[in-house]
Amino acid sequence: MLRAVIHAGLHKTGTTSFQRSCNNASSELLKAGIYYPKSRKPHHNNFANLPDTDWIRMFARKSKKLMRDGCLLVSAENFEYRFHHDYPEKIERTLYQSGIKNITWVLCFRNPFSSYCSLYSQLSDPSRNSGNTYPILEFASSGRLAAAKGFLDFQNQNLEQRFYFNYPSLVNSLRNRLKGQVLGIDFDDFTKNCNTPGDLLIQSISNDGRNLSDCIGQVSGHSNVSPSKDAIEHNYLRRFHSKKGIKLPAWFDKAVQDRLESRIAQEPKIEALFQQNFGDWRDCLSTPDDFKRQLQKPNFWRRFFI
Repeated sequence: MLRAVIHAGLHKTGTTSFQRSCNNASSELLKAGIYYPKSRKPHHNNFANLPDTDWIRMFARKSKKLMRDGCLLVSAENFEYRFHHDYPEKIERTLYQSGIKNITWVLCFRNPFSSYCSLYSQLSDPSRNSGNTYPILEFASSGRLAAAKGFLDFQNQNLEQRFYFNYPSLVNSLRNRLKGQVLGIDFDDFTKNCNTPGDLLIQSISNDGRNLSDCIGQVSGHSNVSPSKDAIEHNYLRRFHSKKGIKLPAWFDKAVQDRLESRIAQEPKIEALFQQNFGDWRDCLSTPDDFKRQLQKPNFWRRFFI
């Protein structure tokens, strides 16, 4: 019987490395009973951004043509933007109508404060946000807002973006709303404690026990290097003077230093606030053994109630 596994991020949890490996190894994954649809980009965010769910119906039909038993694997961290809408329910409904009733959502979580710092770095970098409307960020004020609400909302030119930090609340909400099982896995178990990000997930759903490293034939670790705090604040201010040929004003270096000193002074307080509000974030995680068991033997009955 066919089933679907939807890897829905979250952002900043090794998704890019995992998606690139899956896309490159799609032929070998298919031999292992996993259909990972290839597209213009290695991820499926361009589909998850669409207002309708016709694309998942197309994926389901293609998977049924390719194999009788196996797993349709979709990976798009941009699902995170739409968890607070009814889009996940629509995805499940479309899969059910397409004949796939066994559905698992997989969410990868990292320490909330670490996630916030990584997000702050990315949103401050104009080179990684080309064509977007930049949010106005200040480390302490944005951090306090995230700690109070459990998420941060932004708007770029194309999308409403929401980034979550209160993971147990998110998982509980999804489990109450969705019929498929919702599993959480630790960022370290998904990326660092393996040869290739996603080894555990692929091994858990392959029909022959192969992991992603086996399918790509080489080790592809998660090797993103985070910029320094000084570089992050420099990037933030530089984006307001990003046109080529524009000379930076005389006050630029002093402004960078002021922002850096403010961040360093406030960082321990924001980290303590995250720990106070989200100290239970691991409560929604499965151990690697439980994660593997739940994927290999998904809940048999829930699929009949979608």
